[in-house]
Amino acid sequence: MLADLAGAGAALALAELGGAVALRPAALALLPLAALASRGLGLGRDAALRVRSSTLDEAPRVFELASLCALVLVLAQDVAVDGALTARALAAIWLGLLAWTLAARWLARRVAERLTAPERVLIVGDDGAAARIAQRLDYQGGGTHVVGRLRPHDARLGDGSPLGFTTLARVVGELGAERMIIVPGAEQRAIDLIRAAKALGVRVSVSPRTLEVIGGNATSENLYGTGLLTVPALELPRSASALKRALDLAGAGLALALLAPLMLAIAGAIVLDTRGPVLFRQERVGRDGRRFQILKFRTMVDGAEAMKAALAERNETQGLFKIARDPRVTRAGRLLRSSSLDELPQLLNVLRGEMSLVGPRPLEVGEDEQIVGWDRRRLVLTPGMTGPWQILGGGRVPLDEMVKIDYRYVAGWSLWEDVKILLRTVPHVLARRAV
Repeated sequence: MLADLAGAGAALALAELGGAVALRPAALALLPLAALASRGLGLGRDAALRVRSSTLDEAPRVFELASLCALVLVLAQDVAVDGALTARALAAIWLGLLAWTLAARWLARRVAERLTAPERVLIVGDDGAAARIAQRLDYQGGGTHVVGRLRPHDARLGDGSPLGFTTLARVVGELGAERMIIVPGAEQRAIDLIRAAKALGVRVSVSPRTLEVIGGNATSENLYGTGLLTVPALELPRSASALKRALDLAGAGLALALLAPLMLAIAGAIVLDTRGPVLFRQERVGRDGRRFQILKFRTMVDGAEAMKAALAERNETQGLFKIARDPRVTRAGRLLRSSSLDELPQLLNVLRGEMSLVGPRPLEVGEDEQIVGWDRRRLVLTPGMTGPWQILGGGRVPLDEMVKIDYRYVAGWSLWEDVKILLRTVPHVLARRAV
């Protein structure tokens, strides 16, 4: 709430000081209105309920908040503005509300993270599913601390029935758990566990197995007291496909125009460093199983693919081929890989329609052959230069986990999700380079 007050105050003050508008004292009523409206839009409540809350996820509702406040200012301009409220002044205030509220929320979140201890999490479910959730929590960094795991059918924890209320209350108290995450393996007892956790004052998050195929685009509704969850088809509608392709063309075209001098300099550095072609081409599996030649700046010695079999025992990732200190990498290649600049030629793949800016990971033929069953439906979308797998750590994610992440991305695709992934890729690449 303080962040929302500060954001609205900064927007009004800068619009006034910049000469865009002359405000009257009544305009200060916009400050508490912005703070209260943000609560009505769920900005405060959802941040407290989520396991991982980010300012970027809140941006669409901050957009709504800025628009609502700007509308109120238009309706009340006779008492809030000295003179006419011009389109320039309104645009300055609206943009200020959006930008400064996001900035204030980001800063408030950083301060809160430093002043508060990580949330203590108790995971309930089968060992395998619990381990996966714990790993995902680790991917996101600080903010949570797994203090224990419970198996709902473990007789040692029962008080006459498996994991009864008394036992759960004792475990929650001993561990100081603040949140309980129910994962696959506990579905049959989920209702009882949720009721018990709520009675104990513990926040509850549920990860049912159905979410692995539903994605984020499901619609819930109340049918005369009966809850329904409607799941859309996996393929994108034509309008959504056209919108995604338009983003690809605009983004790749602009990036190539701006980065052309840098790409020429990189090509020169590769030629001077080692003998061989500037570009590396490799066959990958694209949309609907169609194969294409992916383009990258060459970062290894010429003929590196022939050396792969001899280095197989040093592979560090299940299903994928990754070596931390690969001896095939050249001096220029190390710099290009650490900064992800070796992937810039893939912008040409995007323009040709073989790749997208954001999408499932483009796999090599041998890697793709390991994927069977419903996980192959990840290929209904064009593979991307970046994607959810990149944000979670790229090569750190095992192949079987990565294809499930890709499937959920495909099932829950939205244009805003693509924009968020693009925005998160930049700090992720910079952080990896710093390491």
